[in-house]
Amino acid sequence: DDSNNNSTKKRKEQKAEEEAKAKISEWKSKCGQREELWKKLEQAEVHVLELLEYAQQTVESLARQTSNTDAINPSEIQQIAAKVPTCIQAIHSKLAPAAQFVQAYTAPQRIDRLYQARVEEGLAVQRKQVLEELVALEAAESSSQQATSETSSDDK
Repeated sequence: DDSNNNSTKKRKEQKAEEEAKAKISEWKSKCGQREELWKKLEQAEVHVLELLEYAQQTVESLARQTSNTDAINPSEIQQIAAKVPTCIQAIHSKLAPAAQFVQAYTAPQRIDRLYQARVEEGLAVQRKQVLEELVALEAAESSSQQATSETSSDDK
């Protein structure tokens, strides 16, 4: 009876040990995937910054060309534009394998409600101003009409 208990106990311990090793292996695998994803995100970020640099170069080139009409050089912008698709393809190639982890940013509900409340408050203030102006115009108009009617009754 004692030997049965010991062998059952040993089997349970071995099973628990195997399960623990499997969990550790699974965690290590997930950590490796996470590290790989971070590397790809960092590489994609470099390309996004590159795109922003191209945008800045385009704006600077356009600004130079609009301020100096003699120096119009469309080839400069075309050279910059030719680099953009390659950069976007590089970003896509880095992020596509991990597309299930990439999600569009959505503002938290609280922020949406705060924004909505601010907009409503601004509209209420504007509505109040418009109504005050209408009341002032009506008052001015009625006083003007009274003055006109008094002058015409004085003339009679």
